[in-house]
Amino acid sequence: MDEKRANRRLDIGIKLSISDLYKEDTNTIMDLNSPIEVTNISAEGIGFISECILPTGYYFIANIELS
Repeated sequence: MDEKRANRRLDIGIKLSISDLYKEDTNTIMDLNSPIEVTNISAEGIGFISECILPTGYYFIANIELS
């Protein structure tokens, strides 16, 4: 299958945990403690699987360093 994305995705297996979710209008969901498995990553974003349902329109802060 031809890749149609602007940036190539790199398959990766990283586990991380998020604790807080933020929304632009300063709403915050705190102490979530949701495990996440990152499945792929690109310059435009990440693909991940979460054990909990995350609300639409919120974001979390994650720092991922690739060597």
